Amino acid sequence: MPHPTDPARTAPDRDGAALSGRIDAALARIAPRARSLIVTVFGDSIAPHGGRLWMSSLIRLMAPLGVNERLVRTAVQRLSAEQWLRGVPVGRRSWYGLTDAGRQRIDAVYQRIYAMRPLPWDGAWRIVLALHPTLTEAERSTLQREFGWLGFGGVAPGVYVHPGIAEAVLQSTLAELGLSGKVVRMTARCGDLAGDAALRDLVLARQDMAAVAALYDEFLAVFTPLQQALADGAALDGEQAFRLRSLLVHLFRRALLRDPQFPAAMLPADWPGIAAQALCRDLYRQVSATAQAWLATQLEVPDHDRAPPPDAAFHRRFVTALEG
Repeated sequence: MPHPTDPARTAPDRDGAALSGRIDAALARIAPRARSLIVTVFGDSIAPHGGRLWMSSLIRLMAPLGVNERLVRTAVQRLSAEQWLRGVPVGRRSWYGLTDAGRQRIDAVYQRIYAMRPLPWDGAWRIVLALHPTLTEAERSTLQREFGWLGFGGVAPGVYVHPGIAEAVLQSTLAELGLSGKVVRMTARCGDLAGDAALRDLVLARQDMAAVAALYDEFLAVFTPLQQALADGAALDGEQAFRLRSLLVHLFRRALLRDPQFPAAMLPADWPGIAAQALCRDLYRQVSATAQAWLATQLEVPDHDRAPPPDAAFHRRFVTALEG
């Protein structure tokens, strides 16, 4: 048996402590809000296992991420009021799960996270005309906000353009807003490359791409050292893996929600989103199995002795859409 001072025994402990310190530093630098971080954990770790768990289990999951019980309960109340979550009392306990609306919101965002890549462009533009006379000011404002998140450029009042968004995403967004019958959707092509360039510049002018690039640069600055530490042989236990994976997805989501995700033909060659996506994919794969093993010991769900295994979509994360 190795002696307690044997380097073969002590080095992993030192490396593990150093890695834990790096994760602590990442958490402090990211400074996530409790509500937003709980959404991240639900989307990344709870939704694949049925999307519900006991409150006590959620409190345990959030503690390593620096969210105490009071903050968890307050955030869950807000998420319930906003129709993300619903709570069900069972005796003296309560469990919380995703509502149908909460599941749809999470699926829409997390499909983009786990399958993001600069797509090839077929030259088609999505154009939406929000000019119907029955549109209220509140509906116009909501549409402008949601289309902003999706990366549409408002090139004129009530006219929105995007070069690559999937038709299914557009349809589901309009259906969720209840505006399918009040807007006109069309697909169009410019007559020549000069027209494409002019429309591209018009759309890009409506986007703060410098701010998006800064978010990706921040992601790379936070997680590249952690990736290097693991490459150098640092030990990683289950709780550390869960913390790292959760923070990885959380910060990547923060950048992705600001990113219009234009096709590769419209991005500069040094666009940091490409490197950030590759880092997120590689680091996620590296720590996921260890995080999942720890999660299985912590995740308590109603009506089951243990959490159900992750669904099929979980096993396609960062695999099929990126490499198929």
